[in-house]
Amino acid sequence: MRWPRRRPGRRRPARARLRQTSAPRPPIVGRLLWRPSRRSPRQRLREPARAVLTATAAVALLAAVIVPTSTVMITDARDEAATPSATPAPGLMTPAAPEDDDAPTPSPGAIDLNTRSIDDPASIWVVVNKVRPLQPVDWAPGDLVTVDVTSNPGGDQMRAEAAEALHRMDQTARDESGQGITIVSGYRSYERQQSLYAAYARRDGQAAADTYSSRPGHSEHQTGLSCDLQQPDASCSVCNQFGSSPLGEWLAGNAWRFGFVQRYEAGQEHVTGFMEETWHYRYVGVDLATWMHEHDVHTLEAAFSLPDAPDYP
Repeated sequence: MRWPRRRPGRRRPARARLRQTSAPRPPIVGRLLWRPSRRSPRQRLREPARAVLTATAAVALLAAVIVPTSTVMITDARDEAATPSATPAPGLMTPAAPEDDDAPTPSPGAIDLNTRSIDDPASIWVVVNKVRPLQPVDWAPGDLVTVDVTSNPGGDQMRAEAAEALHRMDQTARDESGQGITIVSGYRSYERQQSLYAAYARRDGQAAADTYSSRPGHSEHQTGLSCDLQQPDASCSVCNQFGSSPLGEWLAGNAWRFGFVQRYEAGQEHVTGFMEETWHYRYVGVDLATWMHEHDVHTLEAAFSLPDAPDYP
């Protein structure tokens, strides 16, 4: 039997034959990993594993490029967050520092008790008592004015700042308590205090006089900042009944608003050295008077942490 001869003709190129017999080409991405196979069946069995290895190598290459960049970005972000900013960005809250339980908490009305002298006789904070005489002992203020209150029968004077504060307190007292202020005694010179103290010592003895009258040079009246007050219709002058009168009660609760403190309170004799005087008020300024009122401080000695002054040296 004779086999039919192949029809004569031009032999097709290998590329054409490949197009006819090979599978359709994959998309462009796949061409990078795919080539027409001319391998043996055993070699073709290995192609999937080789493709997986190739893909794994590509992923590893991409990771090698991306991961360092991400790491740098994260590191920069941490450094930026760790660097404190002088001006917080709008809408951001700066975390509060941890509270220190031992740190003092400022109180309302707190002041610096070192802003004025307690030794200078011209200072409105000067502290005068039995162990702290004025320096010099015969010092006299240079800004005395006559006090303008409801009643000033003796024409008493005080330093200008204290006199103005007493004038305002008198006006408010009339509006709020229905009682005006009578000033019984204001500024006393060194010579005037010498005369008064000597008269009291002759009458009651020096020991008794020391409980209610200051020796010359130790008197608050000599500063021009103190005053003895009464109400116009008082039944007695400079007596402790004044404390229970409408004006006395109003002053005890409101004098601090105008810069005055009751200088010699009951129960403070061991500190001040003087008996209670509900009529004796001392001008120290609104800031100090307010601080003493808010902190329940009853003497200037306690306010400035000074030693008690019950007796003369």
